[in-house]
Amino acid sequence: MSRKILRGTQQHIDWLRFKYTISGFLLGQGLAPDVQTAIEFAESLDLSYEQEYKRIPFHKWGPKMQQDADELRASLEKFSRETKTH
Repeated sequence: MSRKILRGTQQHIDWLRFKYTISGFLLGQGLAPDVQTAIEFAESLDLSYEQEYKRIPFHKWGPKMQQDADELRASLEKFSRETKTH
């Protein structure tokens, strides 16, 4: 029983590490206006976490975080252009 609890606890810790690492990265890149927005965006990446980040060692997350940040930046720029033309 305690083995299952520890595994669940470790999975939760891993999720929190992901959530707050991504949040900090977004803030550092200037892609989130505040901490709450950064956290909410990181939480929306739960599928990406399960399918991609979870399978990559933490010390190799940098390139994936940069790729995701670049995609977010492009989406924000596109949205900004579209709202200016309408």
